[in-house]
Amino acid sequence: MSTRNWIRSDNFIIPIVNRTHIAAKEIFNKFDENLAAGILDTAIHDLYISFHPFNVTYDTCFAAWNALKTSNPGKTLDVQQNVEELITNIGNWDVAIQGVHNRSSAAYKSLFPKHRTPFQSGTVASRIIALEALIASIGTDAALATVKADIVTFLAEFKVARTKQSGQITTIDTALTALDEATLAAAEKMFYVYGGLVMKFFQTPKSMEDYMPVALLQESFQTTFVATLKDNRPRRINKRKLDPTETSLKFTGLGPDIIHAYYTNGLVKTLGVGDLFVVINPNSTATFSPTEMGYTDDKRCLFVMNMGTGKTVVTIKLI
Repeated sequence: MSTRNWIRSDNFIIPIVNRTHIAAKEIFNKFDENLAAGILDTAIHDLYISFHPFNVTYDTCFAAWNALKTSNPGKTLDVQQNVEELITNIGNWDVAIQGVHNRSSAAYKSLFPKHRTPFQSGTVASRIIALEALIASIGTDAALATVKADIVTFLAEFKVARTKQSGQITTIDTALTALDEATLAAAEKMFYVYGGLVMKFFQTPKSMEDYMPVALLQESFQTTFVATLKDNRPRRINKRKLDPTETSLKFTGLGPDIIHAYYTNGLVKTLGVGDLFVVINPNSTATFSPTEMGYTDDKRCLFVMNMGTGKTVVTIKLI
């Protein structure tokens, strides 16, 4: 057996759907929709029947998890948002660490022995343990001091939220575990159906693109981000090179406060006099071009800031 990893023997869907719960929902729903559109073909009908129950289960588990944020937000929102933010943050921390230690290096592997999986799935407690282990592994590595500081700050907030909502952790963990299991099951069944499409279209493989949600699967980087904003504090979301003529940003704010969104060079976190920004009103959705927020080749770092003194959750989608 080869000692090198062969990418064609990996389920390529799993790491993509693990980026965010929202992205997973979009992928599974679109795949289900595409298959349903082709059920007059007997082979596609059979593949649809095979996948559809897994999509229904995922949607059910997602709805249960999502409902906890709205049914009793004072008891569950902070922890759930921390879980969702961790999925975003671990991607950013991983990229920053790879800028110092090559992914194939021993140093990198000591930091991420199981890559991002322990941070993207599991109970609240297991994710906190993974964060503590990552901090300990970074240790005194001066080149990663800034990354470590960000992780330490996030972990402290995560632990505070967990303590405040200790009575609800079992409920949250139950919903989270069910969602994780549904994600994996749907991803495995989607890979199974992909195999069926390969068999059907082995002579005309481009035909598979009528059924696979190619645009969503081909996204080379995370496109959905969730952040909890508090007390007039700016929050860095990502650093990306974009084509402003082809990319827009869709913001959804949930909470009582106005949000400002803007780009900087990353060296500063707050707006300067005359800098461009956009406004997302409370409990609303709005779409903007990056240029409206001051994006340039020199200003690629996206920041969002809660302009009130309460707590507001923002979801950002690159479209």
